[in-house]
Amino acid sequence: MKWEAIAVLHAAGNGLEPEDLLKKHSVANATAYREGEAAAGGRKHTLSGFKVDLGAAASKVALEQQVLKHLQDYSALYADVAKHGGHLSLGIGLMVPPKEPRTVTFTPDALAVLLDAKGPLKNKSTFHERV
Repeated sequence: MKWEAIAVLHAAGNGLEPEDLLKKHSVANATAYREGEAAAGGRKHTLSGFKVDLGAAASKVALEQQVLKHLQDYSALYADVAKHGGHLSLGIGLMVPPKEPRTVTFTPDALAVLLDAKGPLKNKSTFHERV
């Protein structure tokens, strides 16, 4: 088994029109969902939103670069999400060989981008629904 990570960015909120946002910003590998629709595990989505599959990364450095590039390339999309009261979350799945670290530590520069008050994650609210 080799080290691999898969990143998925989620956006959701009461005022979001996910299909319109995805169409406006031409997002690849994205799936929209609506409040009340079936979600994984037999649950229903409590908010409307979308998820973007950022794909697999073969190293921690590649994962960080992949996430930052996506956030930079689609900063207008995530500004629209925030403008409509939406929330973002980033999910990272790790597949690692035995005796390998099971964490990903982002560099200070990457965290600065993620936490920038002018950036896409400026809304301090959190969104924890599993989608």
